[in-house]
Formats: sequence, C-alpha cells, structure tokens
Amino acid sequence: LNLKNENELLIKKNKKMVEKFLYFTDGTAGANATTEAVLVPASSIVSMEPVSASAMNIYFRNLQEEQGATQAVGTARYTYIDLEITDGGFKDVCAAITQAINDVHNDGFIVIADTLNSKFIHPNITDATIKYSDTDTAA
Repeated sequence: LNLKNENELLIKKNKKMVEKFLYFTDGTAGANATTEAVLVPASSIVSMEPVSASAMNIYFRNLQEEQGATQAVGTARYTYIDLEITDGGFKDVCAAITQAINDVHNDGFIVIADTLNSKFIHPNITDATIKYSDTDTAA
C-alpha cells in the first residue's frame, strides 16, 4: 500500500472505533428512574425480532446481570426494548437503526425512541417500553 491508502485506512479505522450508544425513554415524565430511560451501548445488541405486526423487541446482553445480579442455571435473561411500530414497519425500523449505528458521521449518541419528547429514529416507531431481566423472549 502507498502512504495515501494507509492514511485513508487509518482514518476509516479511527472513525469506526467510536462507541455508539442508543437512547430510549418510555414517555414517563422526567425520565429519571429505572425503566423510564436507558442509554445502551449499540455493541450490546443481541437481536431484533418482530413480536406482532405492530410490535418488535430489541434484545441486549442483560444490563442488570452485568451489574452483579444472578440467575438460575439454564435460564435465559434478556434486557430488551419493546417498540410499538406501525403495522408492517419492522424491516424499515431495523434498517434505520442499523444505518444509524454504522454511520461514521454521528457523534455516538443515537436517539432510537424518545417517547417523552416524541422523537423517533423512524416514523414507524410510536412507543417504547424498557424491560430488564425478563425470561420471556417474545413478550
């Protein structure tokens, strides 16, 4: 590689190294208590799945478990966000979230669903509920 190509690769690598965080609120006044708001590292996403035509879940590595909570052996636990979406909006919402995470030009703070202030990453999102340590993968 020549020097110009090496510098371009270093610039791209450094831009990708910025940790991205996803912000959610549930619409409760104040956003100042557990399950009212959360900022989650984008790297902790495990999966996104449709629950129905008008709901989807985004699953994360269990945030509370990482803080020292315990669970029974063999019991899967998930921290997840339940998003209410317009009928059939799952694919578009997933695409918008993925594009925002991969955008090298944002500052790392990504509002996915700020129900409190009616700000959403995509117009198909209408509400959000924050769930911790739930053993139900499709609730």
